[in-house]
Amino acid sequence: MTGVELGALLDNLICLAATFLEYEQWEWFHRIISTLRQIYSLPLAPGQSERFDFSLHISPTAKAPRVWLQIIRRVFALGALVVRRQQWAVIRTLTLQLPDRLEYETNWLRHTVTMGFRAQQLEEQREGQTVTISLLSLAREDVARLDCLRPDGLARDDDEIITSLAQFDVLSNIVAVAPAPRCRETFYPNFARFRQTRIQRLVEQLLTR
Repeated sequence: MTGVELGALLDNLICLAATFLEYEQWEWFHRIISTLRQIYSLPLAPGQSERFDFSLHISPTAKAPRVWLQIIRRVFALGALVVRRQQWAVIRTLTLQLPDRLEYETNWLRHTVTMGFRAQQLEEQREGQTVTISLLSLAREDVARLDCLRPDGLARDDDEIITSLAQFDVLSNIVAVAPAPRCRETFYPNFARFRQTRIQRLVEQLLTR
């Protein structure tokens, strides 16, 4: 399967998930997330996870990190819709997935960021300099590109998109930390690159409940 074909398949799956979310068809929604989890595992041969885990640098041409990033950027895009629809229980589902063959991880969101950095998938060249790309910015591109992720009528360039992405990131970090014995290895604050006002009201609500 080519990268274009994989991208089209993932687009279809995430649009199905968004539709099932809208109609609260939870059994089918969870089936789609399970399918994404299975696809996440496919690029890993037995024992390959350990090699990636102990490598500080992974070849940019390695297939697995590129596949993982394609999946998780869409999961974040779906997570933004979950926040806007206030389906808070779903955030746990989107966060605490642990695909097969991941031996030393606690969830797929943190795993993707770690491997993406090691494989230079979250970098690009701008005017001769290496610039880090935010996962939330990649997810924003998917929300803008796919109408199915904006059933609430947001325009492609609506500022609420990045706000809901940042809020999903905050909530997913909290969900990841709660059951984990080693907090530093379970989350990554993608939201920290954006203005605090995007998340402040949500965090204040959590602290005062």
